[in-house]
Amino acid sequence: MIENQIYKRYDNIHWVSYHGDVYSDVIKRDMKHYITIDGHHRVDIHGRHRFVHHLVYECWIGPIPPNMQINLYNDDKDNNNADNLYAGTQKENVRDCIANNHRKGHL
Repeated sequence: MIENQIYKRYDNIHWVSYHGDVYSDVIKRDMKHYITIDGHHRVDIHGRHRFVHHLVYECWIGPIPPNMQINLYNDDKDNNNADNLYAGTQKENVRDCIANNHRKGHL
């Protein structure tokens, strides 16, 4: 437990909570989330930008299947909880967004 939350180890110095907090043993606190231009949360780990929802999926659910992306059931990019994530195709994500009336951009 870190800061009253359960975290799972991502690598030798990073831990990820069920809700998307990313703790660093180096800085001894949760890492700052940056918001991408399309609204996804990301952190910088080992010089790479990593989407928080990918880290949560990998730590709490398992490896990301080949040729799949990680989608959000409720389309809320601020909700990176493991129970809001699923592996699916881009086509499934667009279909889900349309069904939930959350589709933005071209149809």
